[in-house]
Amino acid sequence: MPAPVLLTPDGRATIITGGPPASNHWPARVSFSVNKCVGYLAEGVAGFRLAPALPRACPAPRDEPNVDRLTNECYDYVRRLSACHAPEFERRSDGAYLDDRPNTLPSACRAYLEDHFSYERCVAWHGADADFYTKDWRLYLNRSWELWAKDREVISLYDAQGRLVDELSY
Repeated sequence: MPAPVLLTPDGRATIITGGPPASNHWPARVSFSVNKCVGYLAEGVAGFRLAPALPRACPAPRDEPNVDRLTNECYDYVRRLSACHAPEFERRSDGAYLDDRPNTLPSACRAYLEDHFSYERCVAWHGADADFYTKDWRLYLNRSWELWAKDREVISLYDAQGRLVDELSY
């Protein structure tokens, strides 16, 4: 049984009739609370249109642990790195590439980038942060048919004790 959804009084629940995106880049197969690393997922499923869109905010690369211990070349690369971007490494017949550009960074830098800049690694580094979870939930009902009418509908949300939490009519 899934864990209960705990909405704070100022929280927000986005209820989606269908299911989560069917993508290998999307780890959430159930409803989830948006967290400070979810921007990596938003980048990974760029071909999907999520409404509302997921936030593209992630911890700033320049603020990651041990960034000050990097070589100057690696430090400069990390300082220019966009938040929520997972660098892509590729070995081609003509050499190594990083984000489709020739890669001249040392292997220790590559190891640092792989250890810090992806959804999974962001969660590993920041999952215990006090501000890791936001007050925003995405709730999937996993239905393949439309549940609500286009107009003249009332949608009610109740808590576990049967008390009305919120109601939307249109």
